[in-house]
Amino acid sequence: MLDGFASGPRSVPLCTLDMEALTARSYNPFDRQQTNEVKIAQLIAAASRLFNQRGINGASLDDIGAEVGATKGAVYHYFDDKADLVTRCYRRAFELFDLIMDTAVTQGRDGFDKALIVLHLNVQAQAGPASPLMLQPGRLALAEADRAAFERAAQRLRITSNRNLRQGTADGSVRPCDTAFVSPVAAGIFLWLPKWLPRNGALSPRQIAEAVCDLIAYGLRPRPA
Repeated sequence: MLDGFASGPRSVPLCTLDMEALTARSYNPFDRQQTNEVKIAQLIAAASRLFNQRGINGASLDDIGAEVGATKGAVYHYFDDKADLVTRCYRRAFELFDLIMDTAVTQGRDGFDKALIVLHLNVQAQAGPASPLMLQPGRLALAEADRAAFERAAQRLRITSNRNLRQGTADGSVRPCDTAFVSPVAAGIFLWLPKWLPRNGALSPRQIAEAVCDLIAYGLRPRPA
């Protein structure tokens, strides 16, 4: 945290990728199936935001429906129960996490770039409307098979994240560090953003991501002029 994990200066902005552009999908409002899919996606996104802010047990189906102007009955029209909604929130979350990681691995120039892209896009996601659901205690009430699948997915992401940092140490783009420690610290930074960021704040998700990544990449210590 004092010196960051970058071995040297990089160009600004640190990441030019945009999370909303990566997840954008075409939409035909006259297609009933697509219209239903958009409604389901809005409910999942709203639920994920509230679960991240209040905890899974702290947000009711009434709260989630109200977030998008729908009734609890409308929520039950698309989901069997709260457990079904939570499960689908996690499925969506890991689809987004996998997209972010795959994008970083394919587009990153070196280990630092890959680690930075992962952090930048995850901050954008949590600071914006996507807000993928983070792993939290309420998941223990899910079906064992689903819970195990999500744990495996999280472990896969941790392994790839550690690999990116190790690659950076080997290619000289990352300062020598304990990768098993740095990865969860970085994840903790973006996963907790929904709990304290103001809604409709002055800064865009990209601006927030750039500021957070600048801090983590280069640290708190004053830099030479």
